[in-house]
Amino acid sequence: MEYVILGIIIVAVALFVHSHNNLMSLKDVMDNFWNNINLLFQQRFDLISNLMTTVKEPLKREEEVLGKIIRSCNTWENSSSTADKVKADQIASGALKALFTVSGSYPELEEDEEFLKLRKELIRLEELIADIRQRYNRAAGVYNTILKRFPNNLLSGPLKLFPRELFPQEDEGLRRPA
Repeated sequence: MEYVILGIIIVAVALFVHSHNNLMSLKDVMDNFWNNINLLFQQRFDLISNLMTTVKEPLKREEEVLGKIIRSCNTWENSSSTADKVKADQIASGALKALFTVSGSYPELEEDEEFLKLRKELIRLEELIADIRQRYNRAAGVYNTILKRFPNNLLSGPLKLFPRELFPQEDEGLRRPA
C-alpha cells in the first residue's frame, strides 16, 4: 500500500514537472514571437519617420492623413503594454493605407525616388508583419488552449503565465498598393 501511494506521488510530481517544463518552453516561444514582432514594428516606425520627412511638404494639405500617421507614431512611442502596441499597429496600418492611397494624387511623390524606395520597404515590412502576426496568432491560440488544460491550469497562475492577446484579422490593402 505504501508503494502504491509513493508511486502515485512520484507520477503526480513527474506530471507537474513535465507540465512546468512544457509551459516554460511555450512561454519562451511566445516571448520570441513577440520580440520579433516588436522589432518589425520598430523598423516600421523608423521608416514611417523617414517617410514623413519625405511627404510632409507635398502632402501639407492632407492634414487628416498626416495626423493619423503622427498619432500612430505617438501611440507607439508611448506604448508599454501589448494591447497598446497592437493598437499602435492598427493605427499605423490604417494610416499607411490612407497615405499610399492619397499619394497617388500627387505626381511629384510618384516620381520621388526616396518616396518610392520607402514605400517599397514599408510594403515589404508590412508583408513580414502580416506573416508573423498570423504565425503569432496560431501559436498564441495553441498556447492559450494549453494554459486552460489540466494540470497546466493549476500551474499557470503561480507561474504568472496568462493568455496572450491575439491580433485582429486585417485586410491586405497595404500589401497591394494601387
